Amino acid sequence: MKILYAGKTKSPIMTYPNHFHRSWEILYSIDGRGDAWIDGKCVPFEKGTMMLLPPYTTHYKTSAEGYMDGSLMVSGLNIPDPEPITGNDDDAETGLRLFELILEAFYRGEEAQIMYESLTDALVSFLQGRVNISKKKNPAVERMEVLLAEHISDTEFHLTESLNHTGYGRNYFRKLFADATGETPLHYLHRLRITFAKQEISRRQGYCRLQEIATLAGFTDPYYFSRVFKKMEGISPREYQHSVREEGILDHADLLEKSYHQHCEIDQMNFEENKELEEWV
Repeated sequence: MKILYAGKTKSPIMTYPNHFHRSWEILYSIDGRGDAWIDGKCVPFEKGTMMLLPPYTTHYKTSAEGYMDGSLMVSGLNIPDPEPITGNDDDAETGLRLFELILEAFYRGEEAQIMYESLTDALVSFLQGRVNISKKKNPAVERMEVLLAEHISDTEFHLTESLNHTGYGRNYFRKLFADATGETPLHYLHRLRITFAKQEISRRQGYCRLQEIATLAGFTDPYYFSRVFKKMEGISPREYQHSVREEGILDHADLLEKSYHQHCEIDQMNFEENKELEEWV
């Protein structure tokens, strides 16, 4: 998954021409109300309406009073049976908070790529959960998901302390969270952090200090990081690091081999051209 564009309108728009994109688009209605036309179907929108539009979905919006949108262009979303979906933000404006965090990380550049891609995954999951109001998660669970996504790299984040501020008993909230997500809060956080760690190791092509990766992924104890990593991935971070390095070496070898064959082809072409020229002369 990769974000191609992230931004928002600077002034109200009355209408926007019918168009489509070759990538996925996530729209968040920051202000205003009106009608959106998606593949010929009218969908009313208001402040807080979110839309997930697959590639090549024709759409446009109109508003008598003007509207303002936030937009994310995303490639590589793995969603089976893609179709346009819409949903409204919750009372805590969780969707808006995620969107603002994504913008902030995106503007920081490549150094924050893994962070804003992880936040985008969280936003897509949140939107999918808001499509059917009968299936919506408990607001406290949604807030916890956002909180965990915000603190992937925070070594000073204390999950137990956060659980004490959910408005529920810790054990009861763990059950609520597990029922809604299929994971306990701790497992959910570990999954986010280990995924982040794997992406960091891959981004550096395996040439990194694992203690540094552990810290970046929010772990203060590298040995605990290693245990959690192996429990979730089936291999140790050191083994994963070696596999990434070997893959990089193989990729580099492939490039060298391709380059060699290209030079051979060029030399052969030059030889044949010179031979033809000598025969012609």
